[in-house]
Amino acid sequence: MSLQHIPQNVGLESSSKKKFNRSAAALDAHVQELEYKLEKERRVAELMREELVDVKKKSEETEAARAAEYQLLLQRVEATDARFAHLMNLFEGKIV
Repeated sequence: MSLQHIPQNVGLESSSKKKFNRSAAALDAHVQELEYKLEKERRVAELMREELVDVKKKSEETEAARAAEYQLLLQRVEATDARFAHLMNLFEGKIV
C-alpha cells in the first residue's frame, strides 16, 4: 500500500464542520436573544395596556366627578337666581 492512498485527514475534524458548529451555536444564541427580547417587549406592551386601562378609568372617573360638580354648581346658581327673583318681587311689592 502506498502513502498516496492513505487519507490525510483521518481523525481530524474538517474546518468547515467546525465553522458550521460555531455558526450553529451563534445562531442558536442569536435566536435565544431574539426570543428574550420578544418576550420582554410583550411584557412591556402588556404593562402599557394595563396602564392605559387605568388612565382611561381615572379619566372617566374624573369626568364623572366634574360633571357631578357642574350639576351641583348649576343647581346652586338656579337656587340663588330663584332667591334673587323672590327678593326682587318682595322689594317691588314694597316699592309700588
